Amino acid sequence: MAGGPLPAATGIDEALQQGRIENTLMAVISRKSSGKCQFRVVASGRRVQAEESALAMFSVPRIYSRRILGNSYLAFSLDFSLPVDTPFGNLNRMYMMIQGRLERVNQRIEEAYRLFEAQKDSPLALKPFGMCEAHATEEIVYWLRKTADELIGIIQILSVRIKMESYPTAVNPDCIGDLLNDTACPVGQVLKEHLVFLKTLNDASNAYKHSLVNTETGIIGKDEPCVLVLELKWNDLNRSQPRLVGVTLRKVIDQFNAFLQTCDEWIAKCPLSRSNRPIQTDSTKPSAEPPDHLGVQ
Repeated sequence: MAGGPLPAATGIDEALQQGRIENTLMAVISRKSSGKCQFRVVASGRRVQAEESALAMFSVPRIYSRRILGNSYLAFSLDFSLPVDTPFGNLNRMYMMIQGRLERVNQRIEEAYRLFEAQKDSPLALKPFGMCEAHATEEIVYWLRKTADELIGIIQILSVRIKMESYPTAVNPDCIGDLLNDTACPVGQVLKEHLVFLKTLNDASNAYKHSLVNTETGIIGKDEPCVLVLELKWNDLNRSQPRLVGVTLRKVIDQFNAFLQTCDEWIAKCPLSRSNRPIQTDSTKPSAEPPDHLGVQ
């Protein structure tokens, strides 16, 4: 196919045959020569009967944040403080802004599941609601990738400050791509259990941003919301072949939460992190147990 036109459906089918998608079933909107949209279903792996899909399957996952009240950026609870006078700004405020963004991501996650529910029982609704769900999912991936980049940068800044006793003048790695190119660096060692997930997140984000064939395909999850992107690197059929990146949105959220917890724990235990927990004395008893480390209050 190198050098010639690539029908999107063909690229999807080939990727499926190579077992590159996790979701059991997808709804695919394919364009015919007449220009009319038609719907078809393609399968991958173990086929699941529709009646086995219980309503509980659609419980909405959440990104863990430190929100304790409402949606205000000020209504977050951190049990540690980070340096506020680094050459790259106030890390404490940066971390709080990340918490606020994650709450906005949770709103998009709820929207994606709501739109999925609106279309799942009626094929006629796939186009208007399914595409809205796909756009919401695309936004989720963008924001999670940005957050991961920032957390990598924060850990890098702190790591250099601890080792060299001075702040760096350049942050590298400062994003997933740089980290994957140097997994032996200190940040890579901290996040070694999450490198496979980070590559998937990076690939999906890059495909959403750059891959022209992905924009045309129009694919959404059938059994639940999914991240489904058709990647064609450099948009060049002479240099690469289409590859389908597919994972359920729920798994993306679960894996991001695991990544977030690793970052949170490392930052909280960092020698440059100051505890905000009150010092207890014999005459002072806490009125309640401290909040869970990452739990939503």
